[in-house]
Amino acid sequence: MLTNITTQSTVTPCAIAVCKSIGNSTTSNKTCRVLFDSGSSKTLIHKQIVPRNYTPISSHDDLRVFLLAGATKPTSIVALEKIRFPEFNCNIVIDKHPALIVDSMNLRYSIILGANFLDKCGITLYYENHQVLWLEYTIPLQNASEFFSFAYYTSILSPLELEFENDLTGNQIVDSFATCILDAK
Repeated sequence: MLTNITTQSTVTPCAIAVCKSIGNSTTSNKTCRVLFDSGSSKTLIHKQIVPRNYTPISSHDDLRVFLLAGATKPTSIVALEKIRFPEFNCNIVIDKHPALIVDSMNLRYSIILGANFLDKCGITLYYENHQVLWLEYTIPLQNASEFFSFAYYTSILSPLELEFENDLTGNQIVDSFATCILDAK
């Protein structure tokens, strides 16, 4: 019997992810709110964030997915490519991972990363410490209301915008340096 419920029980293992491409589309750097869900065996992506010109890997007509938001049928499988988690480390890239496309009106997250992804990448959820561990990096479990706020979203994206701009123009921060120019003799 639970008698002592604290505010810590409302924290969730979630993060911001940036996908360079979804389904071989030309979309670049799609930012998504993701849930790390060890109870889901598969990775799911919401239909609303999949570009219209995506290339499906395959389809699943006989599969049903049961979510807290309700039961749904995935339409097809799409590849998430060049996935980064800026809250852990912007420089680590996951090459490719398949995701089932689902269309559920009550799904709050853009992507639900299931046990297949967590195991493949070595991501561990520590509820007792309120942390998510990936490689040597940790992030805290998030309060859902704060995670879905505009302020949190922009606090993560503001530093990334500079990096994306540099990627598009070909400039690299490490290539920029200043030095004193001496007079010629």
